[in-house]
Amino acid sequence: WSLKIDIKNNDSLLGLSEFSIVQHRTREYPYSLLVTKNLSRMNVHAPKYSTAEIILNGQEWGLMQIEEAFSNSFLEKRQLKKKPIYKLSNEDDLILGWKYFENGLKGLENHSINENQLNTLSKWLGKFEIKALNAKSNFVTDNNLLSKDPLSLSLLKDQNFIESLLYKANLNQSENFNEIRESFEMQKISDAITSAIIWGEQHYHSIEPHNSRFYLDPFDKLIQIFPNDHAHTFILDVNKENIINQFNRMPNLYRILFFNSNIQKNIKLSIKKFKKNLPFIKVDFKNICDEDKISCKKKIKFICKSYDPNRCREVYYLDEIKDNIKFLEENYFEIFNDKNLEKKSIEITSEN
Repeated sequence: WSLKIDIKNNDSLLGLSEFSIVQHRTREYPYSLLVTKNLSRMNVHAPKYSTAEIILNGQEWGLMQIEEAFSNSFLEKRQLKKKPIYKLSNEDDLILGWKYFENGLKGLENHSINENQLNTLSKWLGKFEIKALNAKSNFVTDNNLLSKDPLSLSLLKDQNFIESLLYKANLNQSENFNEIRESFEMQKISDAITSAIIWGEQHYHSIEPHNSRFYLDPFDKLIQIFPNDHAHTFILDVNKENIINQFNRMPNLYRILFFNSNIQKNIKLSIKKFKKNLPFIKVDFKNICDEDKISCKKKIKFICKSYDPNRCREVYYLDEIKDNIKFLEENYFEIFNDKNLEKKSIEITSEN
């Protein structure tokens, strides 16, 4: 968990008006730093990290990681117009699941709900709702709408557009697929998922609905993805069957975007871009080592594939990356394919 800081009076600290203070291990330092630096080279926007010594109300917390927040300054630093940044979920499904399993861990009985009921409720909870993260940009109010304020009307139009795409994705009707795919900046989508696979993120943690953010560019009217919270690296079993199964456990929107033969040319370019950046990733880790000898030891990482205690081993991070790149080069055509969507998705209709 983290401590959110919001600087008042349009002031800033370390060039940030909003940020979170987190423990390094919760963001899997130094890999979170390596991933975001590489995403930046691939022209995908993600929060930046730094380290600072924290003293809170006279209490020394030691060295902590500073994580940039999704705010107006986040957009300004990347020369993006000040507009809402959306989360495509209100996390009700996640919260319900946490409460259920937390009670189970505490040995408490769940008298009001069983696991089958939990799965039924979670099927649609949080799947249609969106949430604006940088509230300072969200000027949509009842009073503004009544007065027909142009900015509010424009923001409401954007919000309705994104909600309509989410609704159509959840209907899962093939006649809507092209419209949905053409509404996203597919190269950035491709770069984000390629990065998550190559870094071996379990469940593609940084692009899951409760982690990733989305931004509707006012100029080209395409939706960009901002991946976030790059953790659980090198845990994913990078094989064809597992990747397809992982995609199929994600919401319909993601499956429609990924199981898409038209994205194959984007994936090919994403792999090429990542591969070209390998020398820079190596330099990034060297620079971290020069400053932090303890983190330097994490070049050799002890991992357990799929968190299976029987499949634990030590890996050299660069070897693991190269193996994953090689696999993706050889198999991306069969993974990112419309046929997998047809075989794996469950048809949902508005009547249901």
